[in-house]
Amino acid sequence: MSTPFCAREVSRMNTSFRKARHTFWICALVFLLDRVTKILAARLEKPVTLIPGVIGLNYTQNTGIAFGLFPGAPLLLGILSVLLMTGFLCLLSRLSLKTGTWVCVMLVLGGALSNALDRILLGRVPDMIEILAFRWGIFNVADTAVVIGFVLLGIRCLTHPEEWKKHHGDSGENR
Repeated sequence: MSTPFCAREVSRMNTSFRKARHTFWICALVFLLDRVTKILAARLEKPVTLIPGVIGLNYTQNTGIAFGLFPGAPLLLGILSVLLMTGFLCLLSRLSLKTGTWVCVMLVLGGALSNALDRILLGRVPDMIEILAFRWGIFNVADTAVVIGFVLLGIRCLTHPEEWKKHHGDSGENR
């Protein structure tokens, strides 16, 4: 008798997430670091230069997404980010990802969840890190983790293509 489709899918997800759980601390660390920096930055009364001409802190709040795009719909954007991250994790859970790839995913997840929480609960995302060398925008720790995570994920796609092709088999391989 063959295993029902749902049971196979849950088994595949459990196998993949078992590998991921060893990297979950990265998601938690990014989330907590972002929360702490946002709390501390909210106390800034005026912009602070950390390294003259290079980097500073300048507290602001963004009701949109990157670079202030799509302002005014923070709840919708927060819910959409959670749904996208859920879909992203479901897709990735079907692959035989190695620990290094899960590290990248956890960077993205920690940052995305922290910003989504701000959008849903506060209606805005606090930003505070400003590159002074060129006026590029103000961002936060979560944004940084998401960008670094996706860049590293792209590099892993190029350097470990087998992870993105190999699906868990029913025979128990890759477990």
